[in-house]
Amino acid sequence: MLVYRVEKNDSILSIAKKFNTTASKIKQLNNVETVVEGERLVIEETGGSYVVGPFETLESISKKLGVSLEQLKMLNGEAVFLGERIVLPRE
Repeated sequence: MLVYRVEKNDSILSIAKKFNTTASKIKQLNNVETVVEGERLVIEETGGSYVVGPFETLESISKKLGVSLEQLKMLNGEAVFLGERIVLPRE
């Protein structure tokens, strides 16, 4: 499980697509019908996760793990920090 902070223009459906899950699963896990910017949601991890090491960037993680940089950015935002657990795309 991971915690996702709702961003501007997010909907339950768009978040579900981002994490390869269903809107109904998000609604059930969080007991919500709609979301608002800044709200935190529990999301089931779908493709695994990775802990960011020293001096790693999304680009270096993408190359190391052989996953799409664009997918990593879509799932985790533009920047990552040491020790952060990021979501990996589903294969």
